[in-house]
Amino acid sequence: MISLEKISKVSFLTLACMLWAQRFFNYVFVAADKVLGTSPFMATTGSVALLVILALASIRYLSARIRPTDITFIVIVLSLYFYAPAARYVSDGDYERFTNLFLMSLPLYLIGVSMDISQLKTLFRILSVASIFTMAYYNLVFIHNTGYAGGAEFTKDNMSTSYGLLLMTIYMTWYTFSHFDWKSVFSWIDLVSVLLGGLAMSMLGTRGPLVAFVAFVVLYVIIFKIPQKKLLYGSVFLIILIVFMVWMDDILMFLASKAVDLGFSDRIFTLLISGEFHQDGNFGRNWIFQTLIEALGESPIYGYGIFGSFQFVNIYAHNIFLEILFSFGYLIGGLIIIFGIFSAIKAFLNDVTDDERGFLLVLIGSGVLGLMFSSAFYLNAAFFMFVGYCVQLAYRK
Repeated sequence: MISLEKISKVSFLTLACMLWAQRFFNYVFVAADKVLGTSPFMATTGSVALLVILALASIRYLSARIRPTDITFIVIVLSLYFYAPAARYVSDGDYERFTNLFLMSLPLYLIGVSMDISQLKTLFRILSVASIFTMAYYNLVFIHNTGYAGGAEFTKDNMSTSYGLLLMTIYMTWYTFSHFDWKSVFSWIDLVSVLLGGLAMSMLGTRGPLVAFVAFVVLYVIIFKIPQKKLLYGSVFLIILIVFMVWMDDILMFLASKAVDLGFSDRIFTLLISGEFHQDGNFGRNWIFQTLIEALGESPIYGYGIFGSFQFVNIYAHNIFLEILFSFGYLIGGLIIIFGIFSAIKAFLNDVTDDERGFLLVLIGSGVLGLMFSSAFYLNAAFFMFVGYCVQLAYRK
């Protein structure tokens, strides 16, 4: 007879997988809705009901791993969120979107605190590959072939899809680099998924995810690969860099022309060719940073709370450190940043396995590096998973 502990553990692993690859399962539920002829409401209701059932069935497993400090953290986050004075400056549509993301982010914090990557890494691998291929196919092929109205909007600068691809692509980059087997067909499929994810992010026209992806690759090579085989990896990395620098313009022009021929955005490639990749328009990131820093000077102690940036620039800060300082002020915000950096370093240097250390870097790449360029920490589910996982490795191992 199957024990309650076993049922609860399986439910937890299933819940973790569904939240990890929620975009992929969204496509699955929509496809099922089309095939069965049911209403979108039924598909949405069914998916939410399944998550609730899995969460309830996971309580026994979670109760042995969650501590009072976790509940306190969730209560504080919810209090800051729902009682934010600046929430009145956010449109109803945006506020609903933030709420939906928080309903996924907080469970991912609990999963981060409770998970064992050795039990989930293969499942995450399968789901990440499926997610990359599905998102790439839908955004780069299906929309154009079906003449879907609004397709140009979604493929010219689709930030949401790009950041969704970022998490999956970074995870597969780590998994491929760490577990590659030249004789395995599946390893080559992993590598193709990494290349496809990077190409799709390039053609969707959003800079932030692409920069975060490149930064993660550099960090991974420096931390994990170069110390092991300094001469080999250093030489290969240098050769690839030299080749790219010599033929950079030709490579970028070729990719830009192919992107245009296929009807996708050539924004990333043209910005790189023109040398304007780091520049913004009159109302770009530089203007946002300058405006918010000036406003923070008027309330340096208390800040403006969650959503505070909306009353000045009608959008989030596009930088996680500025967002934290603007929300909580220089004193509390500064302490949060220092404690976060200290905890991440402690988790990384703690007595953990290479897989645990590697997965932590994955969450840093998607949940922190990605927030250096766009979005906000209270919108990013990967950030909350990073916080939970960091707490587990730093203070509970």
